[in-house]
Amino acid sequence: MKNFNIAENKIDILAFQIKERIGKSVSVNVTQAIIESFGIRQVDVLSDYGIPTIEELAQVVHQNLEKRNHENVLTDDNPVPKVKKITNVKNFLKDYITGIIHVFPIFFQVLSVVIFGYSLWVYADFNILQSTSVVVGVMSSLILTGGVVTVVSKQISFYWNHKNEEMVFQTTVYLLKKGFQVLFLGNLFLIIFSVILGLFAIEMAFLSSIYSMLIGGILLFIAPLHVIKRRGIITVSIIVGTVVSLILKYYTSLSIYITHWLGISLVTLILFLYLLLYFIKRKIVFNKFSHKDVHSEFIVYNNYIYFFYGTLFYFYIFLDRILAWSVQEKERFLYFIFFEKDYEIGMDIALLTYLLVAGIMEFSISSFTTVLDDMQSQIKATETQNYGRLFLKKYFRNVLLLTLSCCLAFSIQAFLMYSPHGYNSFFDEDLNDLNIKVCILGSLGYFFLSWAALNVLYFFTLGQPLKAFNGLLIAILCNVSVGLFLSRLMSYELSVIGFLFGSFVFMLYTTYHLRGFFKKMDYYYYAAF
Repeated sequence: MKNFNIAENKIDILAFQIKERIGKSVSVNVTQAIIESFGIRQVDVLSDYGIPTIEELAQVVHQNLEKRNHENVLTDDNPVPKVKKITNVKNFLKDYITGIIHVFPIFFQVLSVVIFGYSLWVYADFNILQSTSVVVGVMSSLILTGGVVTVVSKQISFYWNHKNEEMVFQTTVYLLKKGFQVLFLGNLFLIIFSVILGLFAIEMAFLSSIYSMLIGGILLFIAPLHVIKRRGIITVSIIVGTVVSLILKYYTSLSIYITHWLGISLVTLILFLYLLLYFIKRKIVFNKFSHKDVHSEFIVYNNYIYFFYGTLFYFYIFLDRILAWSVQEKERFLYFIFFEKDYEIGMDIALLTYLLVAGIMEFSISSFTTVLDDMQSQIKATETQNYGRLFLKKYFRNVLLLTLSCCLAFSIQAFLMYSPHGYNSFFDEDLNDLNIKVCILGSLGYFFLSWAALNVLYFFTLGQPLKAFNGLLIAILCNVSVGLFLSRLMSYELSVIGFLFGSFVFMLYTTYHLRGFFKKMDYYYYAAF
């Protein structure tokens, strides 16, 4: 009897601690999540509380909490919680425009290519060897920085949301250093492997590495500026760098490489100085932080899945191109891959699908996080079964918006491909059947990839990256297997079908598991926050 009373008192104490932590617990799942967050282990539950499992302990504690809060429980017979409407037209337009502004620098680069045949790292008169070198540099910069950029977005956002600008600064400096180290080592390996395995000529490998390092620098500095919501400077720096680069091209005798490198370096310099001045204005840069040093073990433990996801995501983006460009035709036998213009033109037009849905993703996550916070103050303990149902309904509304946005992109692509005032009116060489076929299949692939990326944002918001990572691994396997088979046995451009199939599987996998998350939204919300 004495042991029983001790266990009962411990349950009362545990219930009191949970009430102090979160106030009202909306479900048993939430109670279990908080119990686990206290470090209580399954093996200790029986000896400490006299109950066999954590699940049963959570039920007992939750009943205890309900008794404590009985006078506060509402008795409204309406089974659906009344949540104020936040996804109105004004919010949608605001978030959509914000998302589109994020990708405006890419549109500006495309516009520069259309008008001048030139941008920060593109030149229409490059030969196939030069084009291959530059494209490999662009791909490697995105792949090598993708993991670090994803970690920057996740880890710095945590400190930014908690208004800890000192740790924002320290973590930014730490991660940018690591990002440049990854860039340098990755490109060093590219050069070494090119020499040993004959992937590229040594001159091509060096040229690719220079472009990779310079473009990677831009990407690394953009990441923290996104987090601290200083995104306008990104567009300004890209425009300034492009304009200066164009002036150097037309009014000096410098080589195209030098004009590119100076333009890209100017963009990086502007971003670096702006970021530095931002922290100097807040009197953070020159402070001493010995008591708040960034712990690399903590960063690695909390973010390694995000790092691998970011790296592999950009690898996935370029995987179909690598498969298509590595088909060994007689004029390409010298190197591992050769740039294929017809394939790239089709995929570049298809990319418009992905760019135009950026605003939908911004709106979806903005509304999702707002509703999460709003629901906590309005949900009733007796109505938790409707909690996930509400989010599922809003999720499919956002998927509908995504679909409509993609339909708009398809319409613009159709205009570019078939209108006399489209692509053919701007370039000397008309679109051919291969361009159009790749564009159509690639656009469908980008639609499914956009849907999957939207799902991933939900997983990341809830601190559940593993499902997203597993889905991406499956998508890569599908992409490789289908793309490799079709490109080798039929025609090289059919590697785009591997991209389409992999993106479709990625979407299905993440959608299926996201529905499961919505069903236990109360648990995952408290586990994440």
